[in-house]
Amino acid sequence: MRLVEEEKGNALIEFSVTMPLLVLIFLGAVTLSLIIAQNLALTDAAYQAAKYGANGHNNDIAGMENVASKCAGGVPGFTAVAQEYCTCTPGGSVVSCTATCLPYSTPFEYVTVTTTALVPPLYSVPGIASSVALSATSTLRVPWSGY
Repeated sequence: MRLVEEEKGNALIEFSVTMPLLVLIFLGAVTLSLIIAQNLALTDAAYQAAKYGANGHNNDIAGMENVASKCAGGVPGFTAVAQEYCTCTPGGSVVSCTATCLPYSTPFEYVTVTTTALVPPLYSVPGIASSVALSATSTLRVPWSGY
């Protein structure tokens, strides 16, 4: 009987020691999941904007950046940069889009959209960064109209 009487407060002490640790693990998991969701939004925004540019709007840089902004909807600190470039061979060096390429007559056209954001965590901890820098890039080839 004496052993049982001495252990009456042990469960309360164990709970009070482990509960803060469990709360920290839970908050860390929630923060990580929110950052992953923001990164997925950036990736999708870059792809959708590049798809818009590759489907006949390759000269509309502002339009591609606008599509990216609309698709990212709500990502804090969001920016998008779109560009069009040409190469004579797939994956080759950049040339003027009006250049004549051999053995092909016209260069290959590409659009690239890069999205970036600074995502703040749910809570700040001294010694840990106050925001997480995220970035995504999507490059698509513009189909040649002569096919």
